[in-house]
Amino acid sequence: MDLDTLIFLQSPEAQDALKRGKGTDPSRFALQLQGSSLPSAALATQLKYRERAATKLPTWEAAGCIFEAQAFEQCSSEQVAAIKPWGEGGDALDLSCGLGVDAVAMAQHYESVTAVESDRMRFMLARFNFQQLGLENLSVWHSDAESWLADCKSSRFDLIYIDPDRRDHAGGRHFRFADSSPNILEIQEQLLAMSQRVLIKASPMLDIDAALKELRNVHAVTVIAVDGECKELLFELHATLQGGWVPRIGVRFLRRAQLHIWEGAAKADGFVPSELPTPRFLHEADISLYKARMAAEWFADQYDGQGMMSHPEGYFFSSDRIPDFPSRAFEVLHTLPWKPELIRKHFKSLGIQQVNLTRRHFDIPLEQVRQQLRIAEGGTDYLVLTQVWRGGDPTAIGWQRVAFHARRADG
Repeated sequence: MDLDTLIFLQSPEAQDALKRGKGTDPSRFALQLQGSSLPSAALATQLKYRERAATKLPTWEAAGCIFEAQAFEQCSSEQVAAIKPWGEGGDALDLSCGLGVDAVAMAQHYESVTAVESDRMRFMLARFNFQQLGLENLSVWHSDAESWLADCKSSRFDLIYIDPDRRDHAGGRHFRFADSSPNILEIQEQLLAMSQRVLIKASPMLDIDAALKELRNVHAVTVIAVDGECKELLFELHATLQGGWVPRIGVRFLRRAQLHIWEGAAKADGFVPSELPTPRFLHEADISLYKARMAAEWFADQYDGQGMMSHPEGYFFSSDRIPDFPSRAFEVLHTLPWKPELIRKHFKSLGIQQVNLTRRHFDIPLEQVRQQLRIAEGGTDYLVLTQVWRGGDPTAIGWQRVAFHARRADG
């Protein structure tokens, strides 16, 4: 999108055309506009993004906001923005406005929010959209983060939020803070001098332990996930921390439209494997807990005495189904050793021709598993692959591969 297109899309004429086209296929809408003076391609593209925004940004779509392709793809959904640990207070600063979804979410928790955007077109886009949304406590400035910090270094905020750009000029993606723009490692001291709390968004691909070695004054780490998909990491820095503070690791995940919030600390003595009984049920933690490497701690805290964990990256074994479990649960029908020929014969004897494959703490890639089993995927049956500890068994030392024929027992 160029500036001329943006200016046109803000006009009453364009807004009226988009209202008339709501619910129409964008390609058909473009054909209907042929022969008119209106730029059909720009309007059809905008209609396409408004259709997508009805799910991702419903409040924005209803307000008649304008969307730009790259900013739309990179922004948080309203759903994700709403569950971030914003806190509350007087003044907040967003140094990476973009489309402005996070800034709008912050404006629900702070008396005044200042957003900074380096790209002129996105700055104008955000300014228009904020007006459409009727937000009076949110202002946007055209500047890059480094220049704004240099010019306003005497300012103080209750929260500074930053989502650094992780793409290079060629469109390639980076995950490390040192490769981001701005370089978080170079400005973190500056940020901590201007605010007691600094919240840094990072890619879900970033290794948490590696990031903790690079950042200063990390108070907490939060992993955000929605319906089994890890969305982002948030590192919360505090300007003043007690010596020896161990960062808290937390998760916020949505499952079936219900928010689950949990925070804990890793066990000092680590995970000790033990012999496990043959289970009737397997329970899988949300993806956010595996990313945070806190699945074992979460199960111990939430379901103490109801079962045992097979491995920190594995499943929770139990004799009874856990009611209202907030992730996937499986009822075990048969327990089999990992022998592809035996497994094929098992399903053939039951007349089962389709099986869903899933694994945790299993050292064979799924593609190789598919090749060895030669069973079509699908249906209602599952083959759950993992490893269990058999250290006490003289015939099987250490971890042993196991396959569970199972069916879903959740939801």
